[in-house]
Amino acid sequence: MPINPRNKGYLFALGASFALANSFVFSKAALLEIQMVQFGVCWFGMGLVWNSIYIIYRKRKLSTIRGKGLWVNIVIAVLEALATGLFYIAIDKMENPAIVSFIGNIGPIFVTILGITLLKERFNLIEIAGILITLGGIFLINYNPSFTWENLFLEGTVYVVLASFFFSIAAIIARKYNQYIEGSELSFVRVLLLFVSFVILFLFSSADLEISSRALINMSIGSILETLITIVLAYEAFKYIEATRNSLVLSTRSLFVLLSAYLYFHIFPDTFQVIGGMLTIFGVVAITTGKMLMKKKGDKKIA
Repeated sequence: MPINPRNKGYLFALGASFALANSFVFSKAALLEIQMVQFGVCWFGMGLVWNSIYIIYRKRKLSTIRGKGLWVNIVIAVLEALATGLFYIAIDKMENPAIVSFIGNIGPIFVTILGITLLKERFNLIEIAGILITLGGIFLINYNPSFTWENLFLEGTVYVVLASFFFSIAAIIARKYNQYIEGSELSFVRVLLLFVSFVILFLFSSADLEISSRALINMSIGSILETLITIVLAYEAFKYIEATRNSLVLSTRSLFVLLSAYLYFHIFPDTFQVIGGMLTIFGVVAITTGKMLMKKKGDKKIA
């Protein structure tokens, strides 16, 4: 029995969400054993191999885009590389990768605000409610009974927020210049930039490449999930469902991270952090739903 195209899109998006979530867990497992520079060289070096194999398998050649198109792809790749690096620094600093994922749900807030200010997009009360709910959830995640200004936020929170901001800028640029975007090439360039950056950092550090077989296995699995499978499935999903629906499904990654982190590390966030995390997911759902309603209104006006 053939699968409905929209359902196929949802399955691809759900697969991307699951792959991304588990890459968080495998990266954390590796970072518990090795230094960040060692992790970066191995993780993105492996990612370069996976992406090269995929490009060869699909018999794709790097495009001959020139001018504006070339600069659009380079800028997006640089922004995504910077954001990805910051995310892994946050995973390294935070005990539970589920918290990183929950706080990362601030991304749709940045996308909404940037869309309004730069692309002159409209917004509605549902989106405003979603923004407030998400922010409330993030503050609850960072709640500390022994509050002081010095420990206002959990260690690593700033890195997640910055990473989400850079990802959001990349998303806005991609939305405006979508006709120039080449998904597999963006992924390849992003991984290449990160690999080269970590090689340079490694050369100036005192670290070595003596890495346990367990860490190598974790990085092998995690890197193929994050640098290839997530990207491929997400872009496949775009062929069948709208970007807003894709984002909505991808927000489930936090639940997958929560479950996988518990099964793998036997750790679970505090109750108020789980409540805060759920609020960030509800906030993302509200923001995405608001965008979908605005799109439907726009379509009706055009009709």
